[in-house]
Amino acid sequence: MFIRNIEDISPPIKTYKCFSPNLAIFLTNNNILPVYKYIYNNSSIKKYVWVYIMCDDLSKVLKQWTDNKPQPKNVEGGEGNE
Repeated sequence: MFIRNIEDISPPIKTYKCFSPNLAIFLTNNNILPVYKYIYNNSSIKKYVWVYIMCDDLSKVLKQWTDNKPQPKNVEGGEGNE
């Protein structure tokens, strides 16, 4: 079920906006579903945004994502630069 007027709900509900398709898939695979999805359309950027209601389950899954995502390689001092 999508909530189309989430900004009008009183009292306000804490939400989490996801701009990453990979994270959105990870959340769905962990049974966390968005309440709303829209296309962010700027003159130079057009991308999907998924909106989730902030809750303990979402926090736990986001922590798993953060703990397990690959770290970017250090370009300046990476391996083999000695």
